[in-house]
Amino acid sequence: MNRSRFNSLLLLPLTLLLVILPQEVYAQIKLQECLDLGVRCEPGSFFNISKFLLKALLNVLVLVGVVAFAALIYSGFLYVVSRGDEEQARRAKSGIVYTLVGLVVIGISGWLVNAVINLAK
Repeated sequence: MNRSRFNSLLLLPLTLLLVILPQEVYAQIKLQECLDLGVRCEPGSFFNISKFLLKALLNVLVLVGVVAFAALIYSGFLYVVSRGDEEQARRAKSGIVYTLVGLVVIGISGWLVNAVINLAK
């Protein structure tokens, strides 16, 4: 894989994270305005680093799941177009197996992250 393609593949998830993870900010807001908006205005109530990291991890898991699903489709395509070539079919099958194992690991990770988030509430 050439370097520019690797950089573009690395830049896409980072860009998506910046789009997915924006947080609400109540900078320079007065207490009465908070009450009018119906939000809590206590110190430390706006940004919790642990919740942010858990949300970020969950979003990364979703992104990785989408990439794994695309890899599964690609491996299936390689298997279909192998046209009897044993070596290409073997590589496609191993890609399918590895992708399915990865999806199971991603699913378990997502379940664990949700469990931690629910315990943190």
